Amino acid sequence: MKSEKSGQLFEKIGAVIVYSAIIVAFAQFSLTILSKYFTVSMGILLLPIFVTIVTDFPLIPVAVVSGLGVSASRALASIALTGRAADFISAYMPEMFFYIVYGILLRFYYDREKRDLTEPHELLVVFFIDYCSNLVELLLRQGMDPFSFQNQIGIVCVAVIRSLVLLIFIKLIKGYEVTLLKHEDVKIYNKLLMTVTELSGETVCMKENMGMVEDTMSKAYQLYDKIKSGSIVSASEALKVATNVHEIKKSYSAVLRGVSKALESNTESEGMYLAEIISILLKKTQEYADSEGVDIDWTAKCPDNILTHKYYYLMSVFNNLFTNAVEAAENDSMHIDVDISEDSGMYLMRVENDGKPIPEDRLGEIFNAGYSTKINYETGVVGRGLGLLIVKNIIEKEFEGEISVSSCKGKTRFEIKIPKDKLEV
Repeated sequence: MKSEKSGQLFEKIGAVIVYSAIIVAFAQFSLTILSKYFTVSMGILLLPIFVTIVTDFPLIPVAVVSGLGVSASRALASIALTGRAADFISAYMPEMFFYIVYGILLRFYYDREKRDLTEPHELLVVFFIDYCSNLVELLLRQGMDPFSFQNQIGIVCVAVIRSLVLLIFIKLIKGYEVTLLKHEDVKIYNKLLMTVTELSGETVCMKENMGMVEDTMSKAYQLYDKIKSGSIVSASEALKVATNVHEIKKSYSAVLRGVSKALESNTESEGMYLAEIISILLKKTQEYADSEGVDIDWTAKCPDNILTHKYYYLMSVFNNLFTNAVEAAENDSMHIDVDISEDSGMYLMRVENDGKPIPEDRLGEIFNAGYSTKINYETGVVGRGLGLLIVKNIIEKEFEGEISVSSCKGKTRFEIKIPKDKLEV
């Protein structure tokens, strides 16, 4: 436990050092304006770019370390070029505070809501952050009047140029991501299409067997009725029922092999990332909610590096939980919160909604076969009551994990624990 936490800490420190080193390297491409110590670099633009594309990006630590690194690199470069050192605190330290202020303002704005920094009003915010950070740097520099016309024009122009460059960079990155996602979506679609095609054939066999099942049930009931009434029953009648049962068993064994083969053959690829699975299902859930007249919104936090071959099982689990959440909506609105994290060799998955609570006396029944709250009052048809049973079986049998539920007014929470080695590729 302690060693794992130490490993995670070293991993985070390593990430901060790597990101900061990249920013320091990019900061060497700079332009000197206003004074020989006031330089404009593109390195700072990597902070909002990393925030946009990297999950759980350590913004403040990276801003501090990269700011210190940029200041130190400027001082070392000056010594190497001129052979003498300027006063570090007055000449180079202010730039470190530029990075720190930029990081703090960006974190304050970005934490309030997930942003992509590509909308016009987002651009104005980035401009304001850049301007304020430059103003702080000027205030810390001795002998420079930050509010003089020349200096104000200078930092405004710098903020405008850097904001426009940032917009272009993020647009290009987003466009590339969309292209990659479309390519991945096609691959996933093709895999799913092949699986559905193979399963369709097995479904035909199952439908044909239903006739034999009904005929066998009828013969078995007739046999029971004869025995109950004391009529003489021939051995051939009993043998025929037993033979039919055996044939049904053989047929369904063949179907099961076909289904298993279809699933296995389509999971022998590189797998799918859990974040992709959540993203696909949330889109599907949005479409379902729209068709049901439910206004749905969600928050989702999921590491982007969890790769699994068992994506069909996970799709079934989350699809059931998301669909149940929509069907539990109150006042035609619903919020779904998904949180996936890692702790002590386990993946912890939480799916929470603010719909109608599950009665306390029914919490122990929801994973039983036949339990359902889905009733069509026009037709009288009741739901199958198998969704949560399927979820429980998958979690416990396929992943050797655990699932639990709690519910009160405004919050129903499903918590899942899955060993890492049972989920990951």
